[in-house]
Amino acid sequence: MKRLLFSTLLSVAFMTILANLDAQPTSSGSFGMTCTIDPSISLTFMADGSGATLTSGSGTRWATLALGHIAAYGESLPTNVTRTLNASGASATLFKISTPIDVLVMEANTESADYTLSALLLLPDNTNTWTVGGQWVNYQNIQDITTTGTYGAVTPYVFAISIPFSNTSGSFSNIIDFYAQAN
Repeated sequence: MKRLLFSTLLSVAFMTILANLDAQPTSSGSFGMTCTIDPSISLTFMADGSGATLTSGSGTRWATLALGHIAAYGESLPTNVTRTLNASGASATLFKISTPIDVLVMEANTESADYTLSALLLLPDNTNTWTVGGQWVNYQNIQDITTTGTYGAVTPYVFAISIPFSNTSGSFSNIIDFYAQAN
């Protein structure tokens, strides 16, 4: 009986040693993450289906429109750019070049129902008159274009430059900065 007990204990000890030899080392851990979600909106320019083709940046927030040569009389204009005179014959004192451009404002993680779109002319222009959506845009004051913009809606705004016949500068350029602010 002692031999059986000794032999059983020896077998159990031997199996325990073998089991421990086959055991692989283990490890465990945890990873935690925190973040703060900020509300955001984005503004994108696109060519309007009835407007001029943007020179660059369609679908981005940095777009350009190069009109090339323009004139009050005779010069052909880019496709979908219109020219109007403020009067007929000798009474005319300026011409206006215009085209619609689409603006898309998107929102995420905000409770805002709509937005205000404003614009500001980057450089002073004391000769020509710049308008967006019928609103005069100047160098000194931010001008609201709309105060009830709809998120996710592609909205066309007519961009226009009125050029007096007295402007003999030969060429000009400017930038209109846009600001979309959640209401």
